[in-house]
Amino acid sequence: MTSESESRPSEAPSAQSAPEPTPSTTPDVPQTSLPSPAFPYPIDHFDVHIYFKQYNKKDVEFARNLRDEIIATFPYLRHWPFHETPRGPHLTGMFEIDVVTPIEYGTFIPWLLTKRGDLSVLIHPHLKKEYLKGKNRLEIEIDDHTKYAAWIGEKLPLDLDFQGNAERMAQIV
Repeated sequence: MTSESESRPSEAPSAQSAPEPTPSTTPDVPQTSLPSPAFPYPIDHFDVHIYFKQYNKKDVEFARNLRDEIIATFPYLRHWPFHETPRGPHLTGMFEIDVVTPIEYGTFIPWLLTKRGDLSVLIHPHLKKEYLKGKNRLEIEIDDHTKYAAWIGEKLPLDLDFQGNAERMAQIV
C-alpha cells in the first residue's frame, strides 16, 4: 500500500520544463485547423470541369442552372465561361470552376457530389511551374487531364490532340 504522499506528484512541473503540447504528443486532441490555407507542394490549384451533352436541351438547361447555383452559393470560386462546343481536350459542352484552397475544395466538392445530377465531372490539379521544369505545355496538359485526374460520374473520353493544337502546344515550354 502506498502512502498519500507517494501517489501525488511532489511538485507541479515548472513552465520551463513542461513541453508544449503538439498534435503528435496529444493524440486524443483533434487538430481543428489546416496547417496552411494553401495546397501542399506541388499543387497550385484544382480545375473542376463539369460536362454536359451540348445537343441535349435538358442537359444544357440543367448545366446552366447548376453553374448559376454554383456562382450564387460559392461567389468566391473562380468560374469560367459556359462552353457549348468542344474545346481543348473536352469533347462535349462544359464549364470550369477553379478551387484554390483546401477549404474551398473540401466545401465545394462534397456539395457538387449532391448537386451534379447525371453530369460527369473531371477534377485535376495544376502543379507549380518549378515542379514542371523540362516539360512542355502539351506534356503538362496531358498529365493534368489523365495521370493526375479524378472523375465523378461517368469517365468521358478526352481529345489529347487538343482540337488539332497538340503540335503547337508541344513547342510551348
